[in-house]
Amino acid sequence: MAFFLRITKSSTLASLAIATATCFAVSSPARAGIVSFDTYSNSADSSPQTLDSIFGAGNPATGLNKDGTSFEFRDSGIQVTFSDPQEATNARVSRTNTTLGTCLGGHRWASVAVCGNIPTIPPPQLNKITLNFNQTVELISTSGVLRGVPGDNSGDAHVTSIWETVGSSATFNYANPPSTSTNPFYTTQYSSTFSKFIVGANTPLTITSEFQPGQYVDYWMQNLTVQTAEPSVPAPLPLLGAGSAFAFARRIRRRINAARPNELV
Repeated sequence: MAFFLRITKSSTLASLAIATATCFAVSSPARAGIVSFDTYSNSADSSPQTLDSIFGAGNPATGLNKDGTSFEFRDSGIQVTFSDPQEATNARVSRTNTTLGTCLGGHRWASVAVCGNIPTIPPPQLNKITLNFNQTVELISTSGVLRGVPGDNSGDAHVTSIWETVGSSATFNYANPPSTSTNPFYTTQYSSTFSKFIVGANTPLTITSEFQPGQYVDYWMQNLTVQTAEPSVPAPLPLLGAGSAFAFARRIRRRINAARPNELV
């Protein structure tokens, strides 16, 4: 009987340890390797690789024909799909090309399509875009370029980029200083880092762009770095799991105590 009690006590402690460890383990998201998307139309991550990919009502006169309603990038089993929630009603378009990356927003008057936008639409031609991932990910960082034109820019060209999804948000402010260059475009590189930004699988992530009137700019994403992350279990579940484990341990201890008089006989 003493041997039985020692085993029972050990089993009780082991069961309690396993149950407690398990319930706390599921409360933290599991993470895998980091994946970096190159968001150019001809990159290895583009699906399919094209010279110029465009969605929305493209302008045939500029060579930017409509090519579907979305485009995708894939790497290491993760897929991110870019689409435009405004396209159906406002004829917005976006574009990814071989040198600038993927256009996130455009606010410029132009005689030809700019950032994939139809030139006849008053600015901003594009101020919202949607991303969807095929699995839960944590955003790590993004980088790209702002583009302006000396002739139509009255000052620093600012854009506020707002990223929002269920439970996470981030806001970045970018500026493109004016230039006196005679080149048709001038650019400024940008980069941003996210903090605990989780995007659920098949859950829309919107990027909204806010532009200042009279200051013309478009901006492009060239890289997006993420890592996979399993959804976190809500806090009450680990607590309930721990409570069940302790209740089970108490029942075992009561049985041990009830059996002790027999051990002494």
